[in-house]
Amino acid sequence: MRFKIRDLLDSIDEQDLYKMQNDLTKGGIFLKKLIDSRIKELESVKSGFCVTCGEDLSKKPTSYTLIFGPDDFRKKATFCEIDCLEYFLSGIKKTERNIGRNEGENNAI
Repeated sequence: MRFKIRDLLDSIDEQDLYKMQNDLTKGGIFLKKLIDSRIKELESVKSGFCVTCGEDLSKKPTSYTLIFGPDDFRKKATFCEIDCLEYFLSGIKKTERNIGRNEGENNAI
């Protein structure tokens, strides 16, 4: 569902509207950063490729993103379809099983 700016303004509560107005009178730095951040997100999705099959995601109307990894080292992978995501996850599962086996063998020695 797409919103027009007017629809967006109608959905914002009164306090937030006053905050936005105040920010705009002071140069709109917060709103500028917020909008720049959102545009950057949209452009990164458009210019990406599926990590499984390499398909250009800008040609797809939807994509799927997986954020994974330890808390201090997050990674982000984007996929064109659910089957590519499932294939990627099955590869991670195999890797985890192999790591578990190798650790078990090392502990047995």
